[in-house]
Amino acid sequence: MTTVRCARPWGMADAQDLLWTKLRELDSPTHLERPADFDEAEAAARFVILVNLVDAAFGCECSTDAGPALIQDASFYGDLRVPAAATYTGHELWIRVSNFGPMATFSSGPGDAADMADIARSDRDRIENALTSAGYLLVPKAALRNAYDGRANSPFLYTWWSRYFDYL
Repeated sequence: MTTVRCARPWGMADAQDLLWTKLRELDSPTHLERPADFDEAEAAARFVILVNLVDAAFGCECSTDAGPALIQDASFYGDLRVPAAATYTGHELWIRVSNFGPMATFSSGPGDAADMADIARSDRDRIENALTSAGYLLVPKAALRNAYDGRANSPFLYTWWSRYFDYL
C-alpha cells in the first residue's frame, strides 16, 4: 500500500488551489464510479487503517458500510460512523471515503446537506488526524457543494459531492 501524507486544506488559498487541481485531475469523463486504476485491495486496507485510527481516537467501536459488496453504483467507497456517545459534540459523526484520491470528507450527518461547522474542534481534530495518518486528502464539505462543472457528462452529477461522494 502506498502511503500518502496530505495537508489539511482549511482556509489556505494555496491548499484550496491544490484541492481544486486534484478534484479536476481525478475527474474522468468515462470512469464515474472509480478510476481506471482503482486498487480495491489498497482501498480496503486504507479504510481498515482509518477505522482503527478513529476507533482509537474516540475510544469506541465505530460502525461501517464499505466496499463493493455493500456500496454499489456509487463514487464512494464507504462510510464510517462515530457514535454520538463517543463525541464531544454529542452527535453521530459521519466520515465518507471516496473511490477516488484517496479522498474523504466528514460531517455531523449523512449526505451533502450535513455540515462540519457544528462539530466541536476536538472532534474535528481527531478525525482530521486520523484521515491524515491514513493517507486521505480531506475535502471540506463547502467545496463539494459547488456545482459540478467537470468533464463527465452524466445527469446524476449536480455537485462535486455527487461526483466523488454519492450514489450515481
